[in-house]
Amino acid sequence: TSRLQQTTSITNYYYTYGWSGLLSRSARYNDAKLFILSLEREVAAFRARGISPKIRLLGYSHGGTIVIKLAMVKQRENLQPNFSIDEAFLFGTPIQYDTDYYINDPIFKKVYNIFSRGDRVQ
Repeated sequence: TSRLQQTTSITNYYYTYGWSGLLSRSARYNDAKLFILSLEREVAAFRARGISPKIRLLGYSHGGTIVIKLAMVKQRENLQPNFSIDEAFLFGTPIQYDTDYYINDPIFKKVYNIFSRGDRVQ
C-alpha cells in the first residue's frame, strides 16, 4: 500500500511593538494610534511581497489595553485599516468598563482574555 502525505509549510513572522508604558489614558491612546499606523505599514509591506498575513496580537497587562484601544482609535479617528486582527490574546489585562466593549469592534475576529480570578484588579 502507498500513502499520500501532504505537508504544508507555514512561515511565522514576528513583530514586536514597544509602547511607552506610561500609566496615562491619553498616553495609551497615543501609543495605540502609533501602533495601528505601524501595523498598517507592516501589513502593506507583506502584501507587496504577495503575503497575506494572519495577525495574532499578544498583550500583557496594559499592553493588552493598547490592543483593545486599537478599536477605540479606529472609531475615534474614523480609520479604515487595511487589516483585521485574527486573534488577540490578552494576558492579565485589566478590563475597564470604559473600554471593554471595544472587543466587539469588527477589527477583532477573536479575542481571548486570560486572567486569574484571584487578581481583583482584573
